[in-house]
Amino acid sequence: MNVYDLKDSQIIIKESDDVRKLYLELTSECNFDCEMCFRHGFSNSFGSMDKEVLNKVLEEIKSLPRLDEVVIGGIGEPLMHPSFQRVADWIKQQNIKLSITSNGALADPHIDFMIEKKVDNLYLSFETGDIGHANETYIFDIAKIIEHRKRKLKNHLPSVHFSMVITRNNIGDLDRVAQALRGSGVSTVFISNLLPTHKEHESLSLYLKAEPEVIKQFKNRLLQKALLEKTRCTTPKFGIQTDRFCNFIEQNALVIRWDGEIAPCYRFLHSAEEFVEGRRKEIKACSFGNIRDKPLLDVWNDRSYAWFRFQVHHSIYPSCIDCPLKNGCEFIKSTDSDCWGNEHSCADCLWSRGIIRCP
Repeated sequence: MNVYDLKDSQIIIKESDDVRKLYLELTSECNFDCEMCFRHGFSNSFGSMDKEVLNKVLEEIKSLPRLDEVVIGGIGEPLMHPSFQRVADWIKQQNIKLSITSNGALADPHIDFMIEKKVDNLYLSFETGDIGHANETYIFDIAKIIEHRKRKLKNHLPSVHFSMVITRNNIGDLDRVAQALRGSGVSTVFISNLLPTHKEHESLSLYLKAEPEVIKQFKNRLLQKALLEKTRCTTPKFGIQTDRFCNFIEQNALVIRWDGEIAPCYRFLHSAEEFVEGRRKEIKACSFGNIRDKPLLDVWNDRSYAWFRFQVHHSIYPSCIDCPLKNGCEFIKSTDSDCWGNEHSCADCLWSRGIIRCP
């Protein structure tokens, strides 16, 4: 139990074992070098999870009685890790829901394995622009191959989803994408705005404006029975709304980096930089412990981590993005702290606003 003394009151946060979702970054390495990728802004080293950390992760998963889902992903390509199949197989043997995020380029040798092991979800990053990995034709071929092999093996899993980042350059492609989805077997298209990691990409962002008409037309096309009956579409916000909602916190999730560091979300997984409304933002990696040194539940119940989750859940932090003082503020330049005294600031996080989205 953690007790926090405030000016004229106390807050008590009880210890819990309520970790429901675990994101596992097997590697931060990637077989692509996309211009828009967060990896270009990393200031920490790249690497892959070694045997010691990996075995510790699998051991610690057994200590999480409420764990519903493991997502093998992170900011890298998990299919590059030599132990990918071993890890995926072990997780499914524990009767835990398993989701995988991938750019799809290395998927073909793993397709039958994922179908036979009944991997629940496969999220494929899909791009049509010139700053992603331009895999439009290939990724549709992969989706159709998976659909064909699922029918052959008489299995409905994995569900295949597309994750797409829209910019000023590729938003006009959505009509063609809607047509190409016919018969692909894709369950959901997740659309996100671009978060620039290069200053020159700022002009490509679409957010902080009204929802483009093209987005509305795309959603309508997917709703038309004649076009596609099964594909759903989730779209981001484009303007600033009062409500803030962190999927990682609300889903009782945590993230384990390739080197064993335990972060609360993807944004705080690596030290990097981003550009928001023309301002360079330094993102400082936030770790509440390393799985090499402490049991996972001990980290989860750590005093500082418990307070961080409480603070974010109750939105006890300022809102930089619509603050009239932001242009003269020093706090806004990094995630170190905010003007309310919080460390690891979420005060201008575009994920919590629904503007940037990940599955």
